[in-house]
Amino acid sequence: MTQEKPLDFLLLGPAFPYRGGISTTQQALAESLMSHGYTVKLFTFTQLYPSFLFPGKTQFTTAATNPSLSIERKIHAYHPLQWKRVAKTINELAPKAVIFRYWTPFLAPCWNAIAKRLNSKIKNVGWVDNWKAHEPRPWDGFLTQRFEKSMDSFTTLSLAVATEIKAESTKKVWGKMHPIEDHLPKKIAQKEARKKLHFPEEKTALLFFGLIRPYKGLTLLLKALKQHPEKHLFIVGECYEKWEKYQQLIKDLKIEKQITTINRFVSQEEAAIYFSAVDATVLPYTSATQSGVLALSYYYETPLVVTNHPGLSQPITEDKTGVICPAKVVEIQKAITAVTETKANQEFRHNLNQTKQRYSWANYAQEWAKFVLMKQHNIKLICSDIDGTLLDKNRELSSKTKAVFGALKGNYPCVLISSRMPMSLRQLQAELGIHKDPIIAYNGSLILWEDQTLFSQEMPFTLLEKMMNYIEGTTIHLSLYHKDEWVVPANDYWAKREAHNTKVDPSIAPLDQTLANWKKREISAHKVMCMGEEEEIEVLYQQLQLHQNKINAYRSKSTYIEVSHIEQDKASALALLLKEKFPHIEMDHVVAFGDNYNDATLLKKVGVGVAVANAKEEILTKANEITKANIEDGVALFLEKELLK
Repeated sequence: MTQEKPLDFLLLGPAFPYRGGISTTQQALAESLMSHGYTVKLFTFTQLYPSFLFPGKTQFTTAATNPSLSIERKIHAYHPLQWKRVAKTINELAPKAVIFRYWTPFLAPCWNAIAKRLNSKIKNVGWVDNWKAHEPRPWDGFLTQRFEKSMDSFTTLSLAVATEIKAESTKKVWGKMHPIEDHLPKKIAQKEARKKLHFPEEKTALLFFGLIRPYKGLTLLLKALKQHPEKHLFIVGECYEKWEKYQQLIKDLKIEKQITTINRFVSQEEAAIYFSAVDATVLPYTSATQSGVLALSYYYETPLVVTNHPGLSQPITEDKTGVICPAKVVEIQKAITAVTETKANQEFRHNLNQTKQRYSWANYAQEWAKFVLMKQHNIKLICSDIDGTLLDKNRELSSKTKAVFGALKGNYPCVLISSRMPMSLRQLQAELGIHKDPIIAYNGSLILWEDQTLFSQEMPFTLLEKMMNYIEGTTIHLSLYHKDEWVVPANDYWAKREAHNTKVDPSIAPLDQTLANWKKREISAHKVMCMGEEEEIEVLYQQLQLHQNKINAYRSKSTYIEVSHIEQDKASALALLLKEKFPHIEMDHVVAFGDNYNDATLLKKVGVGVAVANAKEEILTKANEITKANIEDGVALFLEKELLK
């Protein structure tokens, strides 16, 4: 007799016969996980919303579903006496992880009651669509906080949602853009789609698709359309509020002939026709963290207009698949003009065709499962950036930070990794009591261990000469660094400021004299620091881009450019250090802390990449974890929680 394979995942949430995007994605994840060899079951609702709370016409679909999916209607969302029985059933199944789909605080009591009764060996994982409600009620925050406490970790369909959760929770969070369904009806030729809709080939058509709710911004779009009398708008989706107000607005704007309305839930086959027929999809949302409509537009290669919310704009920015604008009538009006211009529209369609494969459900499910089943941190080495990360607002080491590092000394190698020069890093090492550990200076261009140079990568000398020419006639200050040499042309404002920040004093000499001396000694710079007024720095930055195959030019501030060799960054330097001196430690066993763009690859490649709360937005989205800000001892608090308690 063959023994049944243990259950990997039990997904709780809408599934067949419930309709809508959440149900569709719930089943898409299950199918993708099964294709990777995981065992999956789905528990859906016997009752979800009371009829008086549901604004639509029906919660159910009559479309067929995948017969290979194991879907059982088990959960009554608002019947507390039934929740204990559901938990008992789950414990008997003993899945490795239970996935709680969370898009509304209404479900928090039900999910909390089930989660707290589950065996401690089962992971409770939130799969979150919305962390903050688009139309919030006074009690939403309290309910979401309760849900947060009952989960072990969180996954999302949006980096923006992941960032929101990380700002309020210390638990592990993973996020990626909403995947693109690959089992939908195929795209059809625009000419054929328009023929089915009895719509002329030569007219420009726009699409507003999905449920109509106040935050979806349809009012803004209608007002913008008034300025485009030659264009036509298809409004396709069920209205979850009073449709009469939109009818009145259309009448007042006198745009009745520019509008086609399908005020109902449409089938996938119908949706395919509309997306294939139009020139662009418009998402004029006043609030958003993700959108299934955006994923549908990618699938059908329909260029997009989206408002500038991170959950919508990030893929558009990266892939160049549409136009981003503020949620204002005049800006949406301009964006419609831009997205429908022939050459731009063709380019957006080409980019959609080239990039949509990266957002497949297969890729999403594989990474998602790896995160959900990931074991606890196995940290063997600590690595931290300095400015904006380890130091406080006075650029000092706090007493808390010193105490935590002191408690860890001897148990974990602690590597300071920074754009600073070695002398400055050694001073900090001495204060922390880790002076026998290695340091990585100049963003990875120099690795030292006590008096031994483990690695040194200098910039091409000819580039120093070019930089001298670039700054001629400007007020830009140039600092040259080689090992523990820091040379400035004058003890000006910028030199004094950097000396104050790093507690190291420079040598003063004319730049041409320094270069002549270095050329004679056959050395070059590990780093060049360019400091000056923002306008001049911007011009210099553009000039340095001509040499991007040889150097990394990194703007740590609007008035700073830090330049080093192209082949080195913090992540590659750390990997080299581990290979040479810590062969028993892999990158997966490193915890690294950072806050700025030059920390991005480091946080991504180590096992535990931690951003301080004051980090740049891009760094917050790439980190595995977010700790408190640098001025709140974020690094120390994380290490204390993970390694000392």
